[in-house]
Amino acid sequence: MLFLKIMENELPNLNKKLAQWAYAGIGGYGNQKIHWANYIIVFKNDTKTLEMEKIDVYITNILQNVKGQMGTSFQWTYPSKKKGKSIQLKGKIT
Repeated sequence: MLFLKIMENELPNLNKKLAQWAYAGIGGYGNQKIHWANYIIVFKNDTKTLEMEKIDVYITNILQNVKGQMGTSFQWTYPSKKKGKSIQLKGKIT
């Protein structure tokens, strides 16, 4: 329970960095010029069209409009048969 409280208090401070890493690879391994995304392309189910948006605009929209767990915009779960060994981060595509 103490770990969960720490996560709930600290993760909101890192939410933007977490979203940048999850959606664009920003802050991850590799050369930022070729591995970090500047844009995101999303298929819109309602209009059956593709939309391209600057990643910073997209992430700002996600952070303002998507509520997840532990003060982030993500849902957390365990992969099949891996409970206690690893977690999955699930983010909404808007």
